Amino acid sequence: AEAAVAAGDAPALGEAMTGSYRSARDRYEISCPELDALIARGLGAGALGARIAGAGFGGCALFALETERLDRWLQQMAQPPDPFGPCWPVRPAAPAAVGEAV
Repeated sequence: AEAAVAAGDAPALGEAMTGSYRSARDRYEISCPELDALIARGLGAGALGARIAGAGFGGCALFALETERLDRWLQQMAQPPDPFGPCWPVRPAAPAAVGEAV
């Protein structure tokens, strides 16, 4: 995932995210049917990738999308039969770092 971000390769980042989700789901059983369905729906609506976050066991899902697809994706995800819960779009940024003491 780090190499994909450094290269600006959004599809590769999405694949790494989804691979991480599947690994956690299958190896550690830290998902639930509802979260699995949400991720399947989000990927089907055009997300490049998805993974689970939080404490596991049905915490929350993170989706990677291209900016120009976000509005359409949100519209698709808000449709019945299962509209999603709260959604907070964010943009990637440099991580926080510890600097020198002043």
